[in-house]
Amino acid sequence: MHAPDAHEDATRPSGMIDSSEIVAVGRIPETPWALAVYYPKSLLRPAIIANLGIVVAVGLLTLLIETFILRSILQKQVAEPLVKLIPATQLVGGSGATLANDEIGQLARDFSSMAHVHTAHEALEEKIQERTSDLEGHSWLGNPTDEWSP
Repeated sequence: MHAPDAHEDATRPSGMIDSSEIVAVGRIPETPWALAVYYPKSLLRPAIIANLGIVVAVGLLTLLIETFILRSILQKQVAEPLVKLIPATQLVGGSGATLANDEIGQLARDFSSMAHVHTAHEALEEKIQERTSDLEGHSWLGNPTDEWSP
């Protein structure tokens, strides 16, 4: 940026600035005064870049802290109960040992109950299939294509 010579300064109308300058004017309340601030853009760019670096660094640090907090919460609320659930389900599936009266024990008992219901359902399906096969094999049922007449 070059300093304006006397000719440029004289030809530029009063109050006009070029695009390399920032000027702000404001009235001071309850007084007849005004305040004008002049700042060249050449000094503004390094300040913006320095502040941008600070904002990015603080943002990354905040993201790191939030990630650590989220990991801690998930570890405590999800991973630890799942680790407790694995041996509980192995106990229920293997030996039918007594379980604790906490949420994990209740969940293990519920899984065991669901497994028994599922097994009973499969056994019932097999019985129905066997009975259906037995009934289809008897000749006293007649031919299913015969028409029924009252």
